[in-house]
Amino acid sequence: MEELTVTGIVLSSMPYKDKDKLIHIFSVELGVVTGILKGVSAPTSKLKFASQPFCFGKFDLVKAKDFYVVKGVDLVDTFFDLTSDYESYKLCSLMLEICKVVMKPNIIFCDSLTAITSNGMCNHCFWPTIISIKSSESCF
Repeated sequence: MEELTVTGIVLSSMPYKDKDKLIHIFSVELGVVTGILKGVSAPTSKLKFASQPFCFGKFDLVKAKDFYVVKGVDLVDTFFDLTSDYESYKLCSLMLEICKVVMKPNIIFCDSLTAITSNGMCNHCFWPTIISIKSSESCF
């Protein structure tokens, strides 16, 4: 089984089976990938935070048949402060939707975060944090 760690942000989540959730993760290493969080809808789940949009962290993934299984998440930031300003939340939610629609699964976009924010539309929300973290690392 192929195990890897990617740095990414959760674009969206949806229920899957009884207690699982499917999440779409936008990562620099793999582009947009679909992951499954097993048992995350249970009240005692330790990875419940990872099913929320804007969850930014390092995701430990194992390749399954159709998607990746999320084994663990090291949280970098939740961007919870976005919820206090409705306009910022709307704009950043729009940016997540654009990523989900524009980015293709399993295609590496090393400079995509910089390209998305080059117009300066969302400099006040979470993108500068992501870009500053990833700029200190190499893409490959």
